[in-house]
Amino acid sequence: MDEQTRTLLEDVLKSQEKELRHARISSFASIALLLVIIAALCILVPSALKTMDDARTALLQAQSALTQAQETLTELDVLMDDLSTAVGNVNGLVTDNTDALNDAMRKINGIDFDTLNSAINGLNDAVRPLAQLSNLFR
Repeated sequence: MDEQTRTLLEDVLKSQEKELRHARISSFASIALLLVIIAALCILVPSALKTMDDARTALLQAQSALTQAQETLTELDVLMDDLSTAVGNVNGLVTDNTDALNDAMRKINGIDFDTLNSAINGLNDAVRPLAQLSNLFR
């Protein structure tokens, strides 16, 4: 074997050793990156699931509160309808019991339906983003 071939083979060997070293470094870096990603997922996934569960629980509670508020409004509407009917039927009683009727009407007029409706609308506005967030995770 001549000197030039030997030198060429030594250069090829050195080059292959460098490539092998770089391949090993690249492999170890890839494994390390994979382990970091797995560790991050092990940390983030449970907390994300807990957050989604908390958001779902809050949404269910808000929906329950909104349902109760709507039922209360319905009952109040029925009460107002019944009250209007009763007032229409007791005109004779009104003349006999004006003071008692005036006191009852003051109490009925003290109910602030606009504020109640505003509170229900505010609750609806607060629940809407939670519902949208919950829908994103389905």
